[in-house]
Amino acid sequence: MRFATLFCFGLSGTMFGQDSTRIDFSGYVKNLQTLSFTDNVDSILLTNLIHNRINFSLQKGKHFFFNAGLRNLIFTGDQVKYTPRFNKTLSHDNGYLDLTNGWAQTNSLLFVSTFDRLNIGWNFKNGSVQVGRQRINWGINPFWNPNDIFNTFNFLNFDYTERPGIDAARVSFNFKSQSNLEIAIAPAKNDSSIIGAIKYGFNKWGYDFQLLAGNYRTDIVGGFGFAGNIKEAGWKSEVTYFQPRKNNYESTGSISVSSGIDYGFRNGWYLNGSFLYNSAASNQLYAIAQLTSFQITPKTLMPSRLNFLVQAVKTFTPLFIGNFSILYSPKVNLLAILPYLSYSIRENWDLDLVIQSFFAKNANGDFSTLGNSVNLRLKWSF
Repeated sequence: MRFATLFCFGLSGTMFGQDSTRIDFSGYVKNLQTLSFTDNVDSILLTNLIHNRINFSLQKGKHFFFNAGLRNLIFTGDQVKYTPRFNKTLSHDNGYLDLTNGWAQTNSLLFVSTFDRLNIGWNFKNGSVQVGRQRINWGINPFWNPNDIFNTFNFLNFDYTERPGIDAARVSFNFKSQSNLEIAIAPAKNDSSIIGAIKYGFNKWGYDFQLLAGNYRTDIVGGFGFAGNIKEAGWKSEVTYFQPRKNNYESTGSISVSSGIDYGFRNGWYLNGSFLYNSAASNQLYAIAQLTSFQITPKTLMPSRLNFLVQAVKTFTPLFIGNFSILYSPKVNLLAILPYLSYSIRENWDLDLVIQSFFAKNANGDFSTLGNSVNLRLKWSF
């Protein structure tokens, strides 16, 4: 494959550099076993995912750098067999460059590799320039990010902590007055998919503010975000407005707003409460697959317009952490219960238990089960 050849060439060409060359190599291997079912436990679906990630970075002197991140995913089991278009969806690369390849696929197996990071860059005195597949993180809220127009992610996808990248060019500048400027553009094969924007960040009154403006696919966008504290509590908010370019005087725009407050206690407890309003959402929920495989955009971060999430995290010991979250969407009467336990077995070895249960009101006004998943994950980091 062309992208694999490029990666190997970059790796082999830098292993014998000068003393000023710094090379970092890391990654992990995870085994994720998932049990999915509704009310009837006799209809359990079993799926296994072996997830390998390889991170490689090169720093040549003070200026040049190169980054690559490769994901190898091997799915086996019922999810591959029964989910419509599962193989085609995961084997398809949404970027400008095709950096994904499906090595093998059968009725119940899929082996796919993808580069979600592959970029080069140059550091200069007050900033940097970076070109290639990268993560452009403009989000502030930990769950919903209307400002993150380049790399929107689904927070229910708990197994993808690095979050997706995008093929783009970015220039950033840092100024002495605690302010910064970023200009980024993500090309596309058609004009209706181009993303380009400018973001200005600054500090005022103890808060970090950001303003952004640009083009998101077929819309003109403008956004605003901030992060700061109300006494000892943290406060993070984002707002983005989308106005269609065509017939913009006749078309109604849409708005996405998220805001959250978090507080950490000395006894190891951490609480977070957030809400999301995205006016472009359909307010319709037909199946649980809409949530877990929902095509996230900054305009529609959830299928429902109004959403609330409360999270409680407890650090029992430095090695054992518990996380309990509740998601509620009143317009569609969706309720999600999301407990999560993480235990560090030993250095570089972690064991996680993640449960996701979804409920919705039926015609009788009672909550019925949409679906459940119980996930056991073992991770080895290197």
